[in-house]
Amino acid sequence: MDEANNNIALKEIVSNIIQTYFKTIKDTAHLMGIEAKFAAKNLLSIFILSILFQSFLIISWICLCGLLLIYFMSLEWGVLYSLFIVTLINFISVIIIGVSLLKLKKNVAFAATRRQLFPVPNSKDLSNEYPASENTKS
Repeated sequence: MDEANNNIALKEIVSNIIQTYFKTIKDTAHLMGIEAKFAAKNLLSIFILSILFQSFLIISWICLCGLLLIYFMSLEWGVLYSLFIVTLINFISVIIIGVSLLKLKKNVAFAATRRQLFPVPNSKDLSNEYPASENTKS
């Protein structure tokens, strides 16, 4: 009789463990679904706000260029000369931003990720052993 009670108790314990396991999986999946919906709403908000930000930035830049054009024309420079100076300022700005982006691009090598994917056997120079290093050189 005592052995039968032990078997029943063991079955109940195993049943409770299995139920708890599946409930935990279900709750985790539900929580992940809620977080995914929240993340999607946040990403949509970020996307819309970034479009607005870019629009206002472009409008501000156009206004600044217009103000510079009017200022140069108030100095009694010609219209073409004033437009040339404003265009030259724009080209110089684009070149400076482009060079800055190229310098920043060289810093994006994901070194920690490469070390995780391709473990280093020893501390010798392994610059040629990482396949992703060719893609990051430029």
